[in-house]
Amino acid sequence: MIKIFNTLIGKKEDFIPREKGHVYMYVCGPTVYGLMHIGNVRTFTTFDVIYRYFKWKGFKVKYVQNITDVGHLTDMGQDKIISGAKKMNMNVFDFVNLMSKNYLEDLKAMNILKPDISPRASEHVQDMIEVIKKLIENGYAYESNGYVYLTNTAGFLNKIQNTWRSRERKFMAKRGTKATLYCGSRLLRTIR
Repeated sequence: MIKIFNTLIGKKEDFIPREKGHVYMYVCGPTVYGLMHIGNVRTFTTFDVIYRYFKWKGFKVKYVQNITDVGHLTDMGQDKIISGAKKMNMNVFDFVNLMSKNYLEDLKAMNILKPDISPRASEHVQDMIEVIKKLIENGYAYESNGYVYLTNTAGFLNKIQNTWRSRERKFMAKRGTKATLYCGSRLLRTIR
């Protein structure tokens, strides 16, 4: 039996696939505003190990990893993809194609298995809009000043936030530090 750590409840659980013998993995892929860096490599290596493990255990795995090729805004409202294209004196279309190609070449060079499907965000904008509309209609999100935020339905976000805070305290105690870690709880505070 495979056990997986459930971050929401803070303990290991038996892994029970929704369809016997099959695993469906969705992993956020790169935002192609530049070349891959060590942070990207860690993420993709981690999920490569998980992907290989499930296959080794005999599961039929469908691995989907998106490529974000539109709309990556900085805090200043600048799009990192458009900025990257300008720095290389390229149009955006050619730039994201080059960065996507480089990303796939880097995966191959590092012996990281390619996902089965790599949909581009730009090809699914209408789908995303429909999902967002449903979230708003069902009370899971709301619009404010042109942005859409998740609501804190049934205290779900509080549970996640408390789990992260507990981990932060344990980590800081172990390291003997009093610094605060912002591993997502800051985001949760702003979207409540």
